[in-house]
Amino acid sequence: MRRYQSGLTLLELLITVALAAVLLGVGIPSFQRAFEAARTGQWTRDISSFVGLARTEALQRGQTVLIEPTGADWSTEWGLGPDLDGDGALDANEIIHRMAGVAATDFTMVDRNGTDLLQLEFDSRGWPPLRLATPISIGFQPDGCSAPDEHRRAMTIRPNGGMGPSEKQECI
Repeated sequence: MRRYQSGLTLLELLITVALAAVLLGVGIPSFQRAFEAARTGQWTRDISSFVGLARTEALQRGQTVLIEPTGADWSTEWGLGPDLDGDGALDANEIIHRMAGVAATDFTMVDRNGTDLLQLEFDSRGWPPLRLATPISIGFQPDGCSAPDEHRRAMTIRPNGGMGPSEKQECI
């Protein structure tokens, strides 16, 4: 009577481990690219929603509403609220909504002249002020993004305050 042993031989185990290593080596970079695309897509939706919320607040309140970073730059938290004291800045007691900042490299928010914007403003009609001479361009990409990956996003705030479609671009 013959006895069969169950289990794997050393050769079978080595082949399985080698195959798993190859699959992981191929799959991890693809997963990272998918993760970066999802993250920039989420930032795009968040920014668009926050701008829409600012316009809605300006229209409902019938007064100027500001969006500006609550810290040093746009990568920190953003605040949104009416400029109650008319000083052109958002004070801590005026913030009614907050959004996590966009932790991206090469984040830019500029007017049509290429001037960096330190805040966004919407008047009682929900429009950016005429002095900004819109369109306003917003651009960003995730950390570690490099060409030829197309994870950079470009967005536009139109003269009427609405958001233009986001556009995928090659990382810079």
